Amino acid sequence: MGLQGVQLNLAELSEIGVKRVSVGSALSRAALGAFLRAAREMREHGTFTFADEAVSYRDISAMFDEGATMKDLTIALDNFCS
Repeated sequence: MGLQGVQLNLAELSEIGVKRVSVGSALSRAALGAFLRAAREMREHGTFTFADEAVSYRDISAMFDEGATMKDLTIALDNFCS
């Protein structure tokens, strides 16, 4: 959610009556954080283990394919998260 110190998950938010959750810029800040961690790893350690967590070209293509369905996007997300 982007609020430091707040550790509520969707189920807990729902329990207290929250109907809509906005993450604001949290996703872009998380992506930038991953970029900065990767750059720091290369600079400080000369290693590239950050690439182990990179999304595959296949999954990226599936997400941007003109004919992609919501099911295709869900499969790509599941592949990345597993």
